[in-house]
Order: sequence, then C-alpha cells, then structure tokens
Amino acid sequence: MRDRNAALSVRPVVLAVALAWSGSAAPASAPTQEKPADQTPGQQGAAPQTSPASGEKSSAQNPLDVTKGVSPPIAIFRPEPQYTEEARRAKVQGTVALWIVVSADGKVSDARVARSLEPSLDRQALTTVKTWEFKPAMRDGVPVAVRVSVEVTFRLAFRPPDNVVFSAAGKDDIPPQPISAPNPEYTQQARRAQLQGTVVLELVVNKKGHVTNVTEIGPKLGLGLDGRAMKTVRKWKYHPATSKGEPVGAQIRVRVKFHL
Repeated sequence: MRDRNAALSVRPVVLAVALAWSGSAAPASAPTQEKPADQTPGQQGAAPQTSPASGEKSSAQNPLDVTKGVSPPIAIFRPEPQYTEEARRAKVQGTVALWIVVSADGKVSDARVARSLEPSLDRQALTTVKTWEFKPAMRDGVPVAVRVSVEVTFRLAFRPPDNVVFSAAGKDDIPPQPISAPNPEYTQQARRAQLQGTVVLELVVNKKGHVTNVTEIGPKLGLGLDGRAMKTVRKWKYHPATSKGEPVGAQIRVRVKFHL
C-alpha cells in the first residue's frame, strides 16, 4: 500500500562487474584516500549553521545570519555532484564545506569553499550548489537572504562482494525485479522542517532475492531520512537477477524519494 506521506521512486541501474561464471577473478580493490576530518562550519544533514557576522538589512550582498527570529532555508532541489576523472583515479573521498548565500527567491547567489577537499572536486561542489534551490529563510513572515554553511560529500561506490557477478551484457541476462518494496516513513523532524529530496543507495541483491550491503552514495538528505531509507530498503524483496537462466547476485542502485 502506498504511504501517503512519502512517494518512492526506484530506478535500478545495474553496474558491470567481473563475470564469475566465465572463470575470471575480480581484482583486489585499492585502498581509498580519505581526507582527515577538519573542523567544519556545519554538520551535514543538520540545519544550516550561521556565518560569523550578520547584517541588519537583508539582500544578496548583505545577507542575514540564521539566528533567533530568522528561520533557516530548506532545500527543495539538491542535485548530486559528479566525480571528476582525476579524483576518481586518485580514489579521493571526503567532504567539501562551503558558505553559500541563499537569496530571498530561494536561489543560491554566491558560494565559496570553506574547507577544501581536492581542487577538481571543490570546483564540482561549487558548480553543483549554485544549482540548488531552497524554500527561502523567513523573518517576520517575509523571505530574506541568508548566509549558511553546507557540505557536499564525495563517496566512491563500494566494490561488490566477489560472489556478485551480474552484468546485463547478454540477451539472457535479466536484472533483479522488485516484488516487495515498502515505502519509508518520514521522521517527525523532517516533516516539521518540510524537508524533501532523494536518498541514493547502492545495494546487493543476492541469489535468494534478499538485500545486503546497503550503502549511501549520494549527499545526505538529513533529519533522519537517510537512516529511514536504508532501514526500509533492507526489507525489500526481489526476484534475483539471472544469467543464462541461473540466479546470480547483482549490485544495483536505487533512488528513494521523500515528498510531502
């Protein structure tokens, strides 16, 4: 039964991995590089934090702080950044922290890096956040421009277990098909904040159609919705993927949408 509180969209994308049935062995994965955790202006998934200084008049050139009497902006459109080839080859992972100005119309009018990760990923983060859209901050019932901190996290997709061998390369290869995919529920905190968005997950569907190895690969949505999505997806059931008529494990990607 469809939950009236959350709309769910599932779009599996089968990822090519080593074909175990052909006798080839998957190479060992190289360790990834993780930037050390520095002090950031805000925590991902939490309400945006305020900047050090505030102005009395609100404009894109003189934004306010999110303080008492000023409600924070709420993201309503938050696309994910793409990895650059140089960062992927170097296996760089981590978080870019930024200060952004959200104008009274909900658009991002300025963005600056507060904590760098890697030059090409910094540029990707800047480019992406400038496309984000928000329900604007409010003061006395009037939309105002504010400066807030945000984080953009880059995570490389995990390497699937060696027994995950599915690749939709042949005409006899069939990806896993969902047979039970219950919708996640909103958290009270996310509902009060009217938070909407998408959680992107990678998972493995084993030969029995059970979900394992659930990993979040996109930016966190926050306010408990990421955990709700992962907990719910672990309960999903599938007809397993098949290759040449035999059930096989498969790694897929799903998108869980939260919409009020």
